[in-house]
Amino acid sequence: MQWVDFDAPTSNRATGEGLKLVSVRTSPNSTGASGEEFLSAIALSLIKEYSESLVDWPHSIRANGWEGVEAHYERTVHFGTQAVTVTGWEAVLLVENRQWTIEVVGRSEYGDELQGIHSEFLSNLQFLPIQ
Repeated sequence: MQWVDFDAPTSNRATGEGLKLVSVRTSPNSTGASGEEFLSAIALSLIKEYSESLVDWPHSIRANGWEGVEAHYERTVHFGTQAVTVTGWEAVLLVENRQWTIEVVGRSEYGDELQGIHSEFLSNLQFLPIQ
């Protein structure tokens, strides 16, 4: 797996203060499937992972001409003894038999800003070959 995370300058992962994060990961296709089978398998995986915290059920998306599935969730996470509510979007796409996962997550009070970052990121995403 290869990945890169982008934190907002105000983010503190130790305390959760100012938390806004974009994560891009790529790995071999975990499902071994393609097309509709891949999309269905990923949708089921997202339902399982976020079953208690889904805001929107997984749905189809397109980014740079590639099909994928995304889910919007909201959950409570703990930073030390402090409980923080976070909201996030996880999108999973199959690009030339590599699985790309794009996640935007942060404190729920930044929800509108995070949704804008998520939409802008996916609409401008360009996939390059992985060496």
